[in-house]
Amino acid sequence: MDHTIKIDQELYEYLRTHADLEESGCSVLKRMLGLRPKGDDPNSKRSPDSLSRSGPRLDARDQALVNFLKGPAFKCQRSVVTKFLAVLGFLYAENPESFSAVEQLRGRTRKYFSTNPSELREFGKSVFPKQVPNSSYWVVTNSDSEAKRGLLLDVMKVLNYGLGGVVAALLFGKEVGIDSPAVSPRSSEDELYERAKKHALAMLDRGFHLGGEFKVSRDELHER
Repeated sequence: MDHTIKIDQELYEYLRTHADLEESGCSVLKRMLGLRPKGDDPNSKRSPDSLSRSGPRLDARDQALVNFLKGPAFKCQRSVVTKFLAVLGFLYAENPESFSAVEQLRGRTRKYFSTNPSELREFGKSVFPKQVPNSSYWVVTNSDSEAKRGLLLDVMKVLNYGLGGVVAALLFGKEVGIDSPAVSPRSSEDELYERAKKHALAMLDRGFHLGGEFKVSRDELHER
């Protein structure tokens, strides 16, 4: 079954410039995510949405990030928090000189990073600051999985990662059980409301399982 996702012009242009001749956008993403060899992808053939532009895959810096999220050092982490910290630790190790840029990331009422955990606690009693591995930086960890992924995406943006940052965010989401597109934790209240509304309506369309287990068949119930 085919599905449609919306991407902005910048991401579309990036995909277009990294596609092989006659390769579709779907095929490019699958190739970069390592989901299927290009030769086995039926979408890699001529199609109406062909991007029709040859170009390289991920650059070495982006590829190293993606490889980390596909490797054992990340996958061996047991919890969402340790996976989150592992990615931040990798980003710090790769960008020690520019990592200070993450301190500019702020929400409406909180700060996400600091070299002083006490400073983060000033923005909330239960922010649970944790140290980014092998660094002097601390990060709040009381947000949900989706917000953590959004914050990682913001971090990768300020560290100037390209499409590899988007791919990494998708891989992180897959590992922690998130299916929805990556969203920054600094999204406006209107954006968050609309997303929550769509999610709730989708749940209503699917219906709810109220728990329990049926002990009899439908035919037996009818007889009763």
